[in-house]
Amino acid sequence: MNQKFVYSLALGLILVYCVDGQTMTHYNLPDLAKSGRLEFFNRQLIPLDDPDYEGISISDGKLEGGAWITGVQISNGIIELDLRGKNVDQSSFVGICFHGLDEDTFDAVYLRPFNFLSHDSARFSHCIQYISYPVYTWEKLRKEFRGQYENPIPNPPDPDSWIHMKLVLDYPYMTVYINNRPDPVFRIQQLNSRRSGKIGLFVADGSDGDFANLNIKEF
Repeated sequence: MNQKFVYSLALGLILVYCVDGQTMTHYNLPDLAKSGRLEFFNRQLIPLDDPDYEGISISDGKLEGGAWITGVQISNGIIELDLRGKNVDQSSFVGICFHGLDEDTFDAVYLRPFNFLSHDSARFSHCIQYISYPVYTWEKLRKEFRGQYENPIPNPPDPDSWIHMKLVLDYPYMTVYINNRPDPVFRIQQLNSRRSGKIGLFVADGSDGDFANLNIKEF
């Protein structure tokens, strides 16, 4: 039987719900930002200009950046959210950072929407990327582990659209699903020895991004 319960915590900032025995925690990003529970690094908060999504925008800037969800950590589990980049060459890198210690030490998986529709096979193979900072940058991984830590996305979505990303962490494995499709677009072994850490919203060097509908489930 499909049993469902919903209750709120922290004045509506967080919802915990259960469907078919699967307990998920929903985080309202605009309310978290208003309450100071988003810890921005190398970026700033921008209001989201989209009446259909209850989310936030993150400014562009130099270096990798984003926002940690304060007080929330994960070991193994599921992280889901909607994110939106843009089809502008070398200016859109949007994703999730996890198992983080600080702004210099974390893992992340992110999209390059500007490669989604590329007819160049090399660029198309770079649609989604895994990194593990500070050691394993995308440059190091592409040079020393070509084709292992970035992938194409078959039947890619509109690069200017909202995209639903589901990240399943089962250390040392990480699996990514896009737009609720049953088959994963990415499955790799993580390159660090950290089994837990902070969760955050991620944008890479030169990129901004939009984020909404963050849900987390721990195993």
